[in-house]
Amino acid sequence: MKKNSTLMLMLGLILTLSASALPSFVELPHTFNSSNTYGDIDLDGDETPDFTVYFSYYSSSGEIDYSCYIQSYNSGNLILIVDEEPRSPSPTPTLTERPDWVDILPYGTSIGSTPPTNSWWYEGGLIAYNNSLVSPPSAPFYITPNGYIGVQYYIGTDLYYAWISVSVDDDEPSVTLGGTVSAPMPNTPILAGSGSGVVPVPLIASLIGFMAIGSGAWLRLRRKRKK
Repeated sequence: MKKNSTLMLMLGLILTLSASALPSFVELPHTFNSSNTYGDIDLDGDETPDFTVYFSYYSSSGEIDYSCYIQSYNSGNLILIVDEEPRSPSPTPTLTERPDWVDILPYGTSIGSTPPTNSWWYEGGLIAYNNSLVSPPSAPFYITPNGYIGVQYYIGTDLYYAWISVSVDDDEPSVTLGGTVSAPMPNTPILAGSGSGVVPVPLIASLIGFMAIGSGAWLRLRRKRKK
């Protein structure tokens, strides 16, 4: 009986270690917060991770300390980062304090072999950070709360460029990675926010505006008919 118990214990340990070694995939869109702190992202659907996201969170007496970091899973898979831009909101960390920050790109930014100004390809970086536990409390740091993360990854020997939409909520706090689109051909740049099946944010705003104008005209016409 003792021998069987030992074997069962060893088997359970092996299964636990094996399970912990397996990738923990998340489907986009996905929100990382105090309850969802880790996840692997598979951009090409080959069931192997391309990038990993870590969300750390600590709270004490109403004060919080959190950070969200995205890291390349494989050699050659890279992320656009920047560390020369002012943080929003201020203050800006000193040169010795600056970590590697993910460059949150605006709509239409070209993602390709030539990085945007003040950006370059790197293995990982911080998306957002806040620490109110220190004295004096630090401001929440992020490049901008909404935009796109530029990434490059390999499928076999072919290099692809892609974007992942991102939204930072400093109140919750949380970081949401939304849709992602890759360039249709290898070694081909892609514009942030563009791609097959994607409705650009400016177009969405225009459509909402047209709908509002149209509904207003319809209401005015209906009122005239009633008169």
